[in-house]
Amino acid sequence: MTTTAVSLTSMKFDWLFNGQPVPTTNATVVNVVVPLVGTVSTLTIGHVSAANAGNYSVRVVNGVGSVTSSNATLIVLVSTVTNVLNIVSAGTGMIANGFNLHLSGPAGSNYVIQASTDLKNWTSISTNAAPTGSITYTDTDVTNYPWRFYRAKIQ
Repeated sequence: MTTTAVSLTSMKFDWLFNGQPVPTTNATVVNVVVPLVGTVSTLTIGHVSAANAGNYSVRVVNGVGSVTSSNATLIVLVSTVTNVLNIVSAGTGMIANGFNLHLSGPAGSNYVIQASTDLKNWTSISTNAAPTGSITYTDTDVTNYPWRFYRAKIQ
């Protein structure tokens, strides 16, 4: 996340997080004086995580007083993926009687394998129980198509 403030006169910038000084962890403030423009102050927060979510503002101070900007709210959407299905390269590929697909994922799941010839329209071609988390499926119809794409999902 990067935010910038600009001042035309000599001023001090205090960046705030939820009304308090921005923590220095993963945060960098750079103030640059640009001729004919003024001072540009930039707050950059790297490696944003849920701990960085909140209200950010900047207080600009000069010899006359200070003014604080309105809040800019940072919302961090955290997505935890627990059910990941992997195509295992070893054991996946053309064999004598079709295309062999080897999948690995959560044990006890059902894996739905779909095929497409245009990447827009998908047809379910198999649903396999995976009590150990690993299955192998052979598409014997693959030779009926000039090309075929596969995807798999957990049901």
